[in-house]
Amino acid sequence: MYPYRCKRVMGYDIFDAQKKLKRKVIIKRDKFENIIEKTTYDGSNKLKAKYIYEMNKRGLLRRKIKFGSDGKTQCYFQYHYNEEWQLKEQKKYTAKDILIKSNRFYFNNLGERIRKETFDAAGRLTKIILYVFDSKNRRIRDYTLSEDGEITKSTQYVYGAGNNIECIKYMNGLDSKQGTAKIIYGNDGDRIEKKRFDEKGALKSITKYHYLKTVY
Repeated sequence: MYPYRCKRVMGYDIFDAQKKLKRKVIIKRDKFENIIEKTTYDGSNKLKAKYIYEMNKRGLLRRKIKFGSDGKTQCYFQYHYNEEWQLKEQKKYTAKDILIKSNRFYFNNLGERIRKETFDAAGRLTKIILYVFDSKNRRIRDYTLSEDGEITKSTQYVYGAGNNIECIKYMNGLDSKQGTAKIIYGNDGDRIEKKRFDEKGALKSITKYHYLKTVY
């Protein structure tokens, strides 16, 4: 019997079109492979921000805290779940516990997230995102709506072999092309690179992913 090999993203590097490093992200995980820390650096390896992740007793994310380059808390996020332990609400606060905004999430009978609503600190609806799935339960489209229901952005996901997303198309509204992303996978099916292009097809950025393989 072959051992089970599991690979988890442990970070990624973002380069500009000239392949100059613009941002580096390093991820730390606990023994259950939950993300517990994420640190971001700029292209000169200068610390930009650090995020600390706290889990509840079920191993679900309870709170995420953002620290600035000076080590001071900038803001934090609280996560709340429904009876089926699906993410129901996320709230963002300042370091002084003042609510900034909140997000509410809705799911269908298959457990797929189909709607996200964003509210400001006063509880006013500011944005809606609708998620569309195909008959294979693959997410194929996102629609971003303003508070009055106007579609302001849309994203289309194109799949290739192995149900991997090979292309992402970004649109302003429904028909004004904003750009695309091409995703490249390794022989083992892991995403190893993502290339972003602008609306004219010019390369904007390259993201390279790093993994840690564990053997069971």
